Amino acid sequence: MAELKNNYENAQEECINEHNGKWLVIAGPGTGKTYTITERIKNMISKGIASEKILCLTFSDTASKEMRNRIGEDYDVDIFTFHKFCLSIIEDNKDDFLLEKINVITDSHKRTLISECIDECIDESKHGFKLVAYRDEKGNPYKFAKDILDGIDEIKLSRIKEEDYLLAIKG
Repeated sequence: MAELKNNYENAQEECINEHNGKWLVIAGPGTGKTYTITERIKNMISKGIASEKILCLTFSDTASKEMRNRIGEDYDVDIFTFHKFCLSIIEDNKDDFLLEKINVITDSHKRTLISECIDECIDESKHGFKLVAYRDEKGNPYKFAKDILDGIDEIKLSRIKEEDYLLAIKG
């Protein structure tokens, strides 16, 4: 087991000290990803790399905030979630995307959209039948809207491919 740990530490050290090219750090929770990335950024800046030349992308707001805290206010490094980075590109290039206004979907918007989808599914005139799935014992079709949204978030977080998802639901 000590050999595996030593290899991991060497990989961390290489990531922190090697400044050529791009790096992708993938590891499980609590394995030192944030430490490795923040130390790499600090090391790069201490070696003369301009902070505006550094881009750090994360999957979550929590990781982004933690990296900012660990790096400190002295370093002006771009640290974004993937979503916020893409949004900033779209906002900076609205004309190229042919957009006048950009709306980020909030949790409230998500609930409204899922309710509209449920309404469309249970509209007998559209399908010729009444959808009975996802209703509680009182017949409320909106009871499980949060569960549906949580399921969608889980699918996104797990980065499940469409074909894998479709195979899984076919059972």
